Amino acid sequence: CEKIEEAIRGSGRKYEGEEFKLPPKPEKEKTEPRYVASVLNEAQADMCFDLGFEKIYIPYSLYLKNKEKFDSEPDIYSVKLPPINHDRCENDYSQINVSEVCITNLGQIEKISDKIKKHADYRLNICNSLSLRQAREMGISSVCLSPEMTISQMGSLRNNVPEEILV
Repeated sequence: CEKIEEAIRGSGRKYEGEEFKLPPKPEKEKTEPRYVASVLNEAQADMCFDLGFEKIYIPYSLYLKNKEKFDSEPDIYSVKLPPINHDRCENDYSQINVSEVCITNLGQIEKISDKIKKHADYRLNICNSLSLRQAREMGISSVCLSPEMTISQMGSLRNNVPEEILV
């Protein structure tokens, strides 16, 4: 590496652009933990609702089967969109009437109304302060951090985006 660096410096090439600088790190807001659940079926959703979970992520397919039930508690239930959208699957998200959806791929962001909060699933692999800031700029209101991160790495993040971790 040192030889390559010397060769580049000795070549006479000069960089004419601006010097890259990281943005200042905002102070991290301390909040109390919230308890949320991600379920696969209606029985699990009912149990989590009865136990008092603050947010319950339900699959989009389950939401479509019992829309009236889940729409009756729009602040509790969050529709988790499928990570892969096959042509044969329903991709019209305009009928979602809960207050938040869980985005599982970046292509879904623009398909969801701006009136609905967007939560970034762990599949988006958000794992540093810059990706958190970019997610916020893209309209994401909260994120589930990458499960590949250590507790130390999570603690070093600086942002104003509410975070979740998988347990």
